[in-house]
Amino acid sequence: MFFWAGVVFLLIALGASFGILWSTFNAGFTLTSKTDWIEPAIWLVLTWGVFGFLAAGSFHISRSRFDSSVVNVEGKVKFVKVEKEEEIQSIDGRRSTQSIEEYELRVGGIVFENVEEDLLDIIEQGDTYAFYYTKDTKDILSCEFISKGK
Repeated sequence: MFFWAGVVFLLIALGASFGILWSTFNAGFTLTSKTDWIEPAIWLVLTWGVFGFLAAGSFHISRSRFDSSVVNVEGKVKFVKVEKEEEIQSIDGRRSTQSIEEYELRVGGIVFENVEEDLLDIIEQGDTYAFYYTKDTKDILSCEFISKGK
Protein backbone atom coordinates (compact mmCIF):
# COMPACT_ATOMS: atom_id res chain seq x y z
CA MET A 1 0.00 0.00 0.00
CA PHE A 2 2.76 2.46 0.92
CA PHE A 3 4.70 1.62 -2.23
CA TRP A 4 1.73 2.59 -4.39
CA ALA A 5 1.17 5.75 -2.34
CA GLY A 6 4.77 6.70 -3.17
CA VAL A 7 4.13 6.06 -6.86
CA VAL A 8 1.02 8.27 -6.70
CA PHE A 9 3.00 11.07 -5.02
CA LEU A 10 5.62 10.89 -7.77
CA LEU A 11 2.94 10.97 -10.47
CA ILE A 12 1.34 14.01 -8.83
CA ALA A 13 4.74 15.75 -8.75
CA LEU A 14 5.36 14.91 -12.42
CA GLY A 15 1.88 16.14 -13.41
CA ALA A 16 2.30 19.35 -11.43
CA SER A 17 5.75 19.90 -12.98
CA PHE A 18 4.33 19.38 -16.46
CA GLY A 19 1.56 21.90 -15.68
CA ILE A 20 4.01 24.47 -14.32
CA LEU A 21 6.35 24.14 -17.30
CA TRP A 22 3.48 24.10 -19.83
CA SER A 23 1.97 27.32 -18.48
CA THR A 24 5.42 28.93 -18.27
CA PHE A 25 6.27 28.20 -21.93
CA ASN A 26 2.80 29.25 -23.09
CA ALA A 27 3.20 32.60 -21.30
CA GLY A 28 6.22 33.50 -23.44
CA PHE A 29 9.11 32.20 -21.33
CA THR A 30 12.56 33.66 -22.08
CA LEU A 31 15.90 32.80 -20.50
CA THR A 32 17.05 36.42 -20.53
CA SER A 33 14.44 37.67 -18.07
CA LYS A 34 14.96 36.59 -14.45
CA THR A 35 11.29 37.12 -13.62
CA ASP A 36 10.36 34.56 -16.28
CA TRP A 37 12.21 31.68 -14.61
CA ILE A 38 12.21 32.55 -10.87
CA GLU A 39 8.51 31.91 -10.23
CA PRO A 40 8.38 28.53 -12.05
CA ALA A 41 11.61 27.48 -10.33
CA ILE A 42 10.12 28.25 -6.91
CA TRP A 43 6.96 26.26 -7.75
CA LEU A 44 9.01 23.31 -9.03
CA VAL A 45 11.17 23.27 -5.89
CA LEU A 46 8.10 23.44 -3.64
CA THR A 47 6.28 20.75 -5.61
CA TRP A 48 9.19 18.33 -5.57
CA GLY A 49 10.07 19.21 -1.97
CA VAL A 50 6.61 18.31 -0.70
CA PHE A 51 5.72 15.37 -2.96
CA GLY A 52 9.28 14.06 -3.07
CA PHE A 53 9.37 14.02 0.73
CA LEU A 54 6.01 12.20 0.87
CA ALA A 55 7.10 9.70 -1.80
CA ALA A 56 10.43 9.00 -0.09
CA GLY A 57 8.66 8.46 3.23
CA SER A 58 6.14 6.13 1.63
CA PHE A 59 8.87 4.09 -0.05
CA HIS A 60 10.81 3.91 3.21
CA ILE A 61 7.78 2.64 5.12
CA SER A 62 7.02 0.09 2.41
CA ARG A 63 10.54 -1.36 2.75
CA SER A 64 10.39 -1.68 6.53
CA ARG A 65 9.93 -5.11 8.02
CA PHE A 66 7.26 -3.96 10.44
CA ASP A 67 4.93 -6.78 11.49
CA SER A 68 1.66 -5.43 12.85
CA SER A 69 -0.11 -8.77 13.08
CA VAL A 70 -2.19 -9.41 16.19
CA VAL A 71 -0.97 -12.12 18.56
CA ASN A 72 -2.04 -13.12 22.02
CA VAL A 73 -0.52 -14.36 25.23
CA GLU A 74 -2.26 -15.92 28.20
CA GLY A 75 -1.02 -16.26 31.74
CA LYS A 76 -0.86 -14.88 35.24
CA VAL A 77 -0.36 -11.14 35.42
CA LYS A 78 2.65 -9.71 37.22
CA PHE A 79 3.49 -6.00 37.58
CA VAL A 80 7.10 -4.98 38.11
CA LYS A 81 8.26 -1.47 38.94
CA VAL A 82 11.53 -0.75 37.12
CA GLU A 83 13.93 2.15 37.28
CA LYS A 84 15.50 3.37 34.05
CA GLU A 85 17.97 6.08 33.17
CA GLU A 86 16.66 8.65 30.70
CA GLU A 87 18.85 11.15 28.89
CA ILE A 88 17.57 14.72 28.94
CA GLN A 89 18.87 17.87 27.28
CA SER A 90 18.59 21.21 28.99
CA ILE A 91 17.80 24.49 27.25
CA ASP A 92 21.48 25.46 27.12
CA GLY A 93 22.33 22.18 25.33
CA ARG A 94 23.87 20.25 28.22
CA ARG A 95 22.90 16.60 28.49
CA SER A 96 22.28 14.74 31.69
CA THR A 97 20.52 11.63 32.85
CA GLN A 98 17.68 11.27 35.26
CA SER A 99 16.21 8.20 36.85
CA ILE A 100 12.59 7.45 35.99
CA GLU A 101 10.29 4.78 37.36
CA GLU A 102 7.83 2.92 35.19
CA TYR A 103 5.82 -0.27 35.34
CA GLU A 104 6.18 -3.40 33.29
CA LEU A 105 3.39 -5.89 32.79
CA ARG A 106 4.60 -9.47 32.49
CA VAL A 107 2.34 -12.21 31.16
CA GLY A 108 3.36 -15.65 29.93
CA GLY A 109 6.96 -14.70 29.19
CA ILE A 110 6.04 -11.46 27.37
CA VAL A 111 7.01 -8.08 28.83
CA PHE A 112 4.96 -4.98 28.09
CA GLU A 113 7.05 -1.94 29.01
CA ASN A 114 5.89 1.42 30.34
CA VAL A 115 2.28 0.50 31.08
CA GLU A 116 -0.01 3.09 32.65
CA GLU A 117 -0.02 3.06 36.43
CA ASP A 118 -3.84 3.14 36.34
CA LEU A 119 -3.76 -0.41 35.01
CA LEU A 120 -2.70 -1.60 38.46
CA ASP A 121 -6.10 -0.45 39.79
CA ILE A 122 -7.96 -2.35 37.08
CA ILE A 123 -6.11 -5.67 36.82
CA GLU A 124 -5.13 -7.64 39.89
CA GLN A 125 -1.71 -9.21 40.01
CA GLY A 126 -1.91 -13.01 39.95
CA ASP A 127 -5.15 -13.18 37.95
CA THR A 128 -5.05 -14.98 34.61
CA TYR A 129 -5.70 -12.87 31.53
CA ALA A 130 -5.37 -13.18 27.78
CA PHE A 131 -3.75 -10.14 26.14
CA TYR A 132 -4.05 -9.34 22.44
CA TYR A 133 -1.29 -7.12 21.09
CA THR A 134 0.64 -6.14 17.96
CA LYS A 135 3.61 -8.40 17.37
CA ASP A 136 6.47 -5.93 16.80
CA THR A 137 5.43 -2.90 18.85
CA LYS A 138 3.72 -4.84 21.65
CA ASP A 139 0.87 -2.33 21.78
CA ILE A 140 -1.90 -3.89 23.86
CA LEU A 141 -5.15 -3.88 21.90
CA SER A 142 -7.38 -5.65 24.41
CA CYS A 143 -7.37 -8.12 27.25
CA GLU A 144 -9.75 -10.79 28.50
CA PHE A 145 -10.20 -11.99 32.05
CA ILE A 146 -9.76 -15.78 32.32
CA SER A 147 -9.70 -16.66 36.01
CA LYS A 148 -9.05 -15.31 39.49
CA GLY A 149 -5.59 -15.87 40.97
CA LYS A 150 -5.08 -18.37 43.78
